[in-house]
Amino acid sequence: MVKIIEGKCEGCGVCVKACPFGVLELINGKAVVVHPENCRKCGACIRACPNNAIEMGGN
Repeated sequence: MVKIIEGKCEGCGVCVKACPFGVLELINGKAVVVHPENCRKCGACIRACPNNAIEMGGN
C-alpha cells in the first residue's frame, strides 16, 4: 500500500488524478489514502508526484 509523506505533500492533487483505483483523495489540502483496500501497487501515484511525497509500504 502507498503511504503519503505529509511533510512533502503540497496538495497538488496530481497523485489523486493519476490513481486508476481511487485510493487517494485530497483532504484539508493534503493527499490521503482513503481506500487502501483498492491499492494494486501499480506505482502510478508515485510516478506522478512531483514532490516525491509517496512511498510504497509493505502490505
